[in-house]
Amino acid sequence: MTRGTLQSSTAYIRQIVRDIADNKIGIPAFQRSFVWNREQVKELFDSIKKGYPIGSILLWNKKEKMARRGFLSDKILEPIDGVNYVLDGRQRLTVFYGCISSQNNDDSRFNLCYNLKNDSFAFPNELKNQKDTELLVPVSTIFDTFSLLDKLQDISANYKDDPNLCMYQNRAKELNSILQEYQVVKIVLADCSLDEAYKVFSRINSKGTEISKAEMLQASSYDEGNILLADVIDSIRKGLSDYNFDSLTQDDILNCFFKFVGKDFFDKINDLESINLKPHVEAARDAIYLSARFLYEKCHVLSTKLLPYKKQFIALTWYFRLHPDYENANIKELRKWFFYTTIKKSFQNSSLSVVRKLFSDFEDFAKGIRQYPIDYNEVELPEDFDFRMNWNNARVDFMLLSWIHHYLKYSPLESKCYCDPQYWCKDKGGLENYFIILNEDDRIFLRNILDKQVFMPYYDFQSLENNLYEIFAQAKHNLKKFGLSKDLIYNYHFNREKFSAERRVLFIEFQKNLWNEVNG
Repeated sequence: MTRGTLQSSTAYIRQIVRDIADNKIGIPAFQRSFVWNREQVKELFDSIKKGYPIGSILLWNKKEKMARRGFLSDKILEPIDGVNYVLDGRQRLTVFYGCISSQNNDDSRFNLCYNLKNDSFAFPNELKNQKDTELLVPVSTIFDTFSLLDKLQDISANYKDDPNLCMYQNRAKELNSILQEYQVVKIVLADCSLDEAYKVFSRINSKGTEISKAEMLQASSYDEGNILLADVIDSIRKGLSDYNFDSLTQDDILNCFFKFVGKDFFDKINDLESINLKPHVEAARDAIYLSARFLYEKCHVLSTKLLPYKKQFIALTWYFRLHPDYENANIKELRKWFFYTTIKKSFQNSSLSVVRKLFSDFEDFAKGIRQYPIDYNEVELPEDFDFRMNWNNARVDFMLLSWIHHYLKYSPLESKCYCDPQYWCKDKGGLENYFIILNEDDRIFLRNILDKQVFMPYYDFQSLENNLYEIFAQAKHNLKKFGLSKDLIYNYHFNREKFSAERRVLFIEFQKNLWNEVNG
């Protein structure tokens, strides 16, 4: 990776506005839209007027042309030579240019004026006394010395009898001088790759704008007339909503594209900079959808939240790239590989060499070179598994998936469901206090059984024994699918320690049942 150099200097606002107008400073296509509101616009110019620092701007001096956005319109513009691209300061620079320049724009946020009477910034519709409309001068007029002189002549003629005329004129001249002489720190990042620029942008915006590699890449790979790569990826993400996988990030989807152009997902982003991904969109989309379908239907990964590793998803797209016929795919072996790598935590904190080996073996399996996608070893499911909830733990994911598989033995999977393991205990506890909920009926049923206030009429076991059947019959639910029994429900309310111990035994059993099924 090319290590860039930083060049720091001061620059007048007037020069920055001129550079923007001359297309020497541009907004790269990966930058987000202009989002500041009127109050933020006023606050920025108030800070300038008072001489407060407003932060530096960071520009990227990239030798290759990139697609740009219009400063005021956000419209995608064709790439041109000689542009410094804004990495940090997009909102501030847009405010400078929009308010100071005389460009015609329909966005009212750039119609900022200076109230000579009140010595404050305001917008035209904020002026309560319409009599003093002439004392509300556009900032663009204040900035342009010749336009300001014409405006001051008009004010002198209309306010010649006003004892404050001299004060109005001095205020306007003073602000003109401030705007003409105000400087900001300009830092230029030169001679760096797309990867390094991505890292710089991500770090300086760690508490602000987020950027994806896809959005960075689209700026350098944009062809006039084509849709943006990030938009293509977003359309794929929306299609994944049928499988509750639409929360995958743009970069997750982008990683699935690498193999389609002969690259590995762990290659650097600049390896794709000169490659046109557009011809591969349809094939990549199909492989991505088949991967989500497989995980949803065959492994019952009912949402991205239950996916142990994003790398598993990427590897599956490699398989379905070569085997687009879903009905004839080796589903049995894919399921075994998925659950094995989950139980073994194969992708957790693994070195790059280990990850490369995992992907290499899996790809050889997809190509028919290997019989199995991984070298399987004996699987042991420990009896003393830590039952604390941790969503970033693959073993917890396997636990949750084993619950879902158990649940679906008693209730068929709906074509569209939401999976939300709910916490029902009043006091914090472990996984044994969670229950799988796949529809609203489940929620209502469990609330009636586990909510203390609802359950209170059945305050002893005999009452529970006599009345529970009626409750279940009305709700049309089966206790077994929730890993419950009448005894467990009673212990849930009256002997929580015993309840937890019995549920833990059940969940170990669920895991063993799932692995035995997959490995059989």
